[in-house]
Amino acid sequence: MKTNHIKSLLWLAGAAALVSLSGCGNSSSSTPSTPSTHSTVSDNVVLTANTNDSTLSVFNIDTLGTLTKVDDLSVGYKPTDLIIHPNGKFLIVMNSASSNGSWDDNGSVGVYSIGEGGLTLVSESNMTMALNGAITPNGKYIYITNQNDFEISAFSIDSETGALTELSTSPYEEYEAHSIVMHPSGKFFFVGSEDGDIYSHIIYDENGSYSENTSNILEEDAFNWLAVTPNGEYLYAGYASGTGIYGYGINQTDGNLTILPGFPILNPASGLKSSTVTPSGKYIYFTSFDDNNVTGYAIGGDGSLTLIDSTATGTRPKSIDISSDSMFAYVANYGDNNVSAYSIETNGSLTAIDTYDVGDGPKRVITGYIPW
Repeated sequence: MKTNHIKSLLWLAGAAALVSLSGCGNSSSSTPSTPSTHSTVSDNVVLTANTNDSTLSVFNIDTLGTLTKVDDLSVGYKPTDLIIHPNGKFLIVMNSASSNGSWDDNGSVGVYSIGEGGLTLVSESNMTMALNGAITPNGKYIYITNQNDFEISAFSIDSETGALTELSTSPYEEYEAHSIVMHPSGKFFFVGSEDGDIYSHIIYDENGSYSENTSNILEEDAFNWLAVTPNGEYLYAGYASGTGIYGYGINQTDGNLTILPGFPILNPASGLKSSTVTPSGKYIYFTSFDDNNVTGYAIGGDGSLTLIDSTATGTRPKSIDISSDSMFAYVANYGDNNVSAYSIETNGSLTAIDTYDVGDGPKRVITGYIPW
């Protein structure tokens, strides 16, 4: 097994548990749709997946939201997404390239155990250009989009060893899958496609298999990121090359989507690469890859969005995540190789704290908690 020993990590964390707010991808990203399981405890780490130099940057967070660099670790090849297993034992890394660094060769998904010696690779499965992942709240199954083949790969995860087993129904080839997010209930997941479709899938918990799409929403452009509110009632999607934001109501029985009144709305900036909802469910934020900012909205009880303002980021912001206490936001700036930190004010506006250097080409940022 491959082990990364990080001496400086020892003063940060022991081998207890990490809790992810991402998923989706995320997740989830963790995903942004998954309620925090440590809502009474503030996060104490920020992690970034740095695609161009195949590293993971680790930071400590203090109570004011400021970061202290711990280390840069080598993980996989061309990592694009990170998910921390709900039981806190494992870090799951999606890699978009093979061991020779080729974008045209097979990528992988790797599971690392988290311990006092750092990260130890305990399981790895090959797949084509792994992009974004979404894990069930119980940690039994993970679903990952493939950027090259635009399909879904599905795996079971052994909660004790971290071993991955690809499901017999995987990969699922139906559409040009790109973004993915889990419903907080673990009953459904949603996939955004390069063609502007959003698909709903019902998960069968007894074996992790899932239905053919139960809802197919066809719009006009690719959806690079999806976000679900913590109460599971609403899903939001933004155009990858435009300014449109779409909002949908989610049927709690079958996961079907229905567009909400007043949508689509036009975001002040274009090229919406990522979005995330605060764990409080009060606000949602969209990063603009083209205009280098993040736009915030207040979420109404009926799912409507009210513009708060836009805040400058670094160059080409790729990803955003929110701390579990809904007090801080962190943005991965792909073009500047850094992370911007912000405090979230009571009205949802963002106030810049500072920027922090990471590895080359950060595509994903997540927050987490390590109880020592």
